[in-house]
Amino acid sequence: MRNLLVVVVLLLVAAAVLFGPGLFHGGETLDPGGRTPSTAPGTGPTLDRPEASAPAAVPEEEPAPEVLRVERPLKVLVLMGHATQRWPRMIEMALQSDAQLQVSGWAASSHAGAPPFGNLEPPPGGLPPSASWFEAMGFEVLALCDIDPGVFEPAFWDGVAARVKAGTLGLWAQPAMPPPQSSGGVASGVHPMLASPVLRALLPVARAAEVRGTPVPGVHASGAVFQATAAGERHPASRIVYWPEWSRRVWQMGAAASPPWGTRFCYPVEALVPGSVVLVEALPPAGSPVPVYVQGPESAGRVLWFGAQQLADDTLRDGRQAQKWYALIHNAFVWLAGRAP
Repeated sequence: MRNLLVVVVLLLVAAAVLFGPGLFHGGETLDPGGRTPSTAPGTGPTLDRPEASAPAAVPEEEPAPEVLRVERPLKVLVLMGHATQRWPRMIEMALQSDAQLQVSGWAASSHAGAPPFGNLEPPPGGLPPSASWFEAMGFEVLALCDIDPGVFEPAFWDGVAARVKAGTLGLWAQPAMPPPQSSGGVASGVHPMLASPVLRALLPVARAAEVRGTPVPGVHASGAVFQATAAGERHPASRIVYWPEWSRRVWQMGAAASPPWGTRFCYPVEALVPGSVVLVEALPPAGSPVPVYVQGPESAGRVLWFGAQQLADDTLRDGRQAQKWYALIHNAFVWLAGRAP
């Protein structure tokens, strides 16, 4: 009997050597490194994503957009210049499908018929949010969409800056063309977000051209298409799908679509703060690429600059294209909250 047991053990050892570790994993598919692919922490339940240390083979068919899972409530405050602006509405639509994402919105310029925004209470009295209210609400992400910092109390931006630098608040900054002077004076060529000393110190823009003159810097009548960089093909806030090879193809297909992914106005950034990472560039018909989607230096906290003002309406009417952009926005906010690597 003892000899029989020895023989069985020897046979099992030989089988393990010949057939590999898969013999003892209950029929699970293993990658070449011998690890079981599994959904990585922070990703959605429908995403077939392997562990980062053991990437699976690149899918033959285009994978569905990656949607990072949110395990607990994540509060976002969206501040916008106008209640009907497209990008704040895109942000709201991108986040509303996830019950864990709770959004409050406030518009500097609104009207009686403006649609409600978000699923959280707005600032009391319809007034600009105060520093105390902002802190009490426990927001993890602040999105600025063409907002004038001058309409807020200085303490609000001081608190924002402290939290961004401490890593407890993520910041999404999206300018538009500098607004005209309401008093009839000469319009500024610099967006108010870049004119604010406190806010500008948080942003990855070191130098930008003034938006004035002929031709107007940043304006591309025929559009500037988007192109992801090598870093953007891998970054959770811009890759759209997990596999870099497919992320590259998705961005290339978007640029070749009709209409293409692009913008007619891209804020004319000329230099970035050292340590910034360009995720997406805008390629104008003539001239050099313009950094349109940028991560600020890691040492300055989690900050994303998105300098494009437009995205073609037809792109968003196409459900397949829109879902990719909604996934991008969703994942960007998850990353800004520190919930993604």
